[in-house]
Amino acid sequence: LMLSVDQLPKLSEDTFYHRDLIGMKVLSSEDTSLGVIQAVYNFGAGEIVEVKTPQGDLCMLPFQKEFILEISLEK
Repeated sequence: LMLSVDQLPKLSEDTFYHRDLIGMKVLSSEDTSLGVIQAVYNFGAGEIVEVKTPQGDLCMLPFQKEFILEISLEK
């Protein structure tokens, strides 16, 4: 199944398509680079983002407000 991007419905302010998150920079609350989002998963207990660190390691973070404080698609 394939759709063009313009056929996708607009999402609410706090909802995101996975494709929009992949490639985003991840920063600490002090603006230190933590890496780049490589993938978004859901294994049944909620969304998880996989981040590639500047050192090349992969880590996973829960996609929850306690861990992801702000999302800015414009930045």
